[in-house]
Amino acid sequence: MTRLTSSSLMRRQRGDILLEALLSTVMMTITFLGLHGALKSTLRTQAEANGHNLTRLQMRSTQEQSELTTLCQNASVSNEVVGHTLSYDVVCLNNEVTVSLQSQLSHTLPDQITSVSLRTMANENSEALLGGDGVMELW
Repeated sequence: MTRLTSSSLMRRQRGDILLEALLSTVMMTITFLGLHGALKSTLRTQAEANGHNLTRLQMRSTQEQSELTTLCQNASVSNEVVGHTLSYDVVCLNNEVTVSLQSQLSHTLPDQITSVSLRTMANENSEALLGGDGVMELW
């Protein structure tokens, strides 16, 4: 039977404390790495959402401020959004429009612009600002 002296008991206790400290350090490191990954993902998602909102506002402003016939004659339009130059494809739909007053008098206007949509072109600028493939469409 082995007798434990006070010095060997102290050494054993110091080894246990060292092992516990090492284990808790490893657990804290794993926890902080997980929190860092979650925070990084959240910040990236927030940045992309801001990019979408700013791009949507810029596209809407382009639609409202440009004359429709001029906008529809151009195949694409470019704007600066947060340091990124975004190019939009312009798609216009033309239809006949019938205007009637009190169901008696009516007049048909041929080939009127009834819908305009803008769509971002997939390139490095749009991918950096919007994330994913960088394509966003506004009707």
